[in-house]
Amino acid sequence: MDPVIIGVIGCVALVVLIIVGIHIGFALACVGFVGIVLLRGWSAAFGLFQTVPYYTIATYAITPLPLFVFMASLCLAGGISGTLFRSMRIWLSKVPAPMGVATAFASALFGMLTGTSMVIAAMFTRLAAPEMLNSGYNRQFAIGLVAGTSILGMLIPPSLFAILYGIISGVSIARLFMAGIIPGVVTLISFSTYIVVRAKMNPRLAPPAHETYSFRDRLHSLSGVWPILVVALLMLGGIFAGIFTVTEGASIGVIGTLIVLVSIRRLTGKTFMAATRDTVGINCMIGLLLIGVAMFSRFIAMSGVTSALCDFLMGLVLPGKAIVAILLLVYLIMGCFFDVTAMMIMTVPLLLPIQEAFGWDPIYVGVLVIYACLVGTLTPPLGITLFATRGAADFELPFEEIVFGVLPFVLIMVGILFLLFTIEPLAIGLAAFM
Repeated sequence: MDPVIIGVIGCVALVVLIIVGIHIGFALACVGFVGIVLLRGWSAAFGLFQTVPYYTIATYAITPLPLFVFMASLCLAGGISGTLFRSMRIWLSKVPAPMGVATAFASALFGMLTGTSMVIAAMFTRLAAPEMLNSGYNRQFAIGLVAGTSILGMLIPPSLFAILYGIISGVSIARLFMAGIIPGVVTLISFSTYIVVRAKMNPRLAPPAHETYSFRDRLHSLSGVWPILVVALLMLGGIFAGIFTVTEGASIGVIGTLIVLVSIRRLTGKTFMAATRDTVGINCMIGLLLIGVAMFSRFIAMSGVTSALCDFLMGLVLPGKAIVAILLLVYLIMGCFFDVTAMMIMTVPLLLPIQEAFGWDPIYVGVLVIYACLVGTLTPPLGITLFATRGAADFELPFEEIVFGVLPFVLIMVGILFLLFTIEPLAIGLAAFM
């Protein structure tokens, strides 16, 4: 059988395995192993299976990942999200829909500490949603903005998706972090503007706040926030300035977070062990995914699927921008049916040869792919953020209510994705200065 056909069958088999519920990492490894057996024989397959897991994990490139995950777990265990939300609520009390805008800003700031939207969605569903509902906010509006604004945590560095993309593609993680700042800020401003405008147009959606706070109250609200934000800014500033590497920055972030949590008496033996258990569990899962990606990538390379796909796209009488637009459309459609991690792991190994063949800027492509994948976290039927929001709610919450509530935020993100696609310097952003 033609190797390319075997490669295509392998891709289809991978999709089927993921749809029926097989773990992504296990599915990738199995398809990769069987595919290599069919292409090169049992000896080659077992030989790769003996070496690939070790050389995939025992690499310096992935060392920032467990450190950032540990930092996020410590922040969660220490209750930093509640402190951030209360502080933002006080500072933004005079704007329309103050708790809604506070949720957006708190999600962005908490994203600097955790880098994951699913955790942010679950946290603020339990923290901000009940307070908004008790204050008279429309439930669909409140739940939609909690779920929609949670993706800010995956745009503002340190984004776990940016780290994962950098590991798979070999693109500089520090430059991906830097490139994510402008899209993240633009998205935050767009979301906040939408929330304010909707609240002004229809005050019944979000009644104005009745509390008044003095400047002293505002300053006092920062007492539990500024130390951890200083740690985050020191960590990211040092990485962006080239003072230390991403791994060194992540180490400083962990040490600084531990010092801050101890100083404000938020860290106990119990919370430390909980954070450690979460870190080990998450990193084991990611390790299995990376091993699966490595096996699958070798199978795809041996089959010649990527070369055939490159030749096909090069043969199309279309400009490079049109090819990028087609790929982004594919990502948006896939986002309705696949987990974001699965999408990235399945497609990035196929995308890299196409990127090189057309000479696209790797940071530009990386930002577009990450942003398109983030749209997928909010689109039914498999948007993980939607499920995290519903699962975290301690009240009856129909799934369709979350979907309709989050729809305006999805449309805003699609519009921003179009801007990033059209204006390449906007997508590359601050990474151009590194």
